Amino acid sequence: MSALPPFDPNAWRLAEHGDSRQRRWAAVLAQRCPAYEGFWQRHIVPLTFRPHQRDNYFLRPRQKQRLLRLADTSYALFLHLTGVLTWGERLRSRTTALPLRPTDAAYYLFSHAYSQLEAAGSFADAVNRVGSEYGGTKVFSVNRKEGSGTWTLHRRGQRGRFAGLAWHELADRTRVYRHALVHDRPLFLQSDRMPRPDADAIREMSGLTAIARLALRERSLLDACVPVEDVVTGIEERACRLADVLWQSATEALDQLGSDRYREDQLRLRPEESGLTLARILAARNPPEGNR
Repeated sequence: MSALPPFDPNAWRLAEHGDSRQRRWAAVLAQRCPAYEGFWQRHIVPLTFRPHQRDNYFLRPRQKQRLLRLADTSYALFLHLTGVLTWGERLRSRTTALPLRPTDAAYYLFSHAYSQLEAAGSFADAVNRVGSEYGGTKVFSVNRKEGSGTWTLHRRGQRGRFAGLAWHELADRTRVYRHALVHDRPLFLQSDRMPRPDADAIREMSGLTAIARLALRERSLLDACVPVEDVVTGIEERACRLADVLWQSATEALDQLGSDRYREDQLRLRPEESGLTLARILAARNPPEGNR
């Protein structure tokens, strides 16, 4: 077995060594989800080529599937969280620039928030499986609804308790909007307001006849609506809290794995991966015309 490279997780910084999306969001995450960088440093960077080729940020493809799934699900959690923050800001600003209007921003906000719930379940399951592989204990309690692929994250122990609570807080705020507005009917924002987060208000204030129904009944918009800022802020805060507690809990649990095999599997470069330089990987994106 070849010697493992020396590895200092603190030598890597998200703002400098992450991919383009991670670098762009590093400062925001440092404030709103500070646990992400520590998890990434200790449990994702070792899975990349970086310990062997400093500039090669790609994940090594010939590792154990449980480690690759840990990296994939963590990135999915990051992707949907930053999607929530992106579209929350666009909805808050209520830009009317084509082709995307506030109605579109609301769709993407609630879609990313719901997908973050699913990514959270997948990530929690991946953490549990890595822990099981290397002698640790299960951190999270997660269930997948038979036939639907839908995850539910529950409380388990001291770490998992906070994650389960954060998951349900985001789920309670997101699902009531998402199920109606993503699948059933459009939402048009009126006077910087949108429906309250309850089923009756959403039913009353969405769809093509919402404003006409209000006019017919001579009711005020204020009866069923709240400022957009309140809804967006509530979703963003819950999304950040869920992601942060998941990454923090995962870091604490995986840091405590007593198996040397975990560090070896993280860092070992397989023989078939040794020739995968950054240039070769990037070249695979644009093969010569005759090789397509």
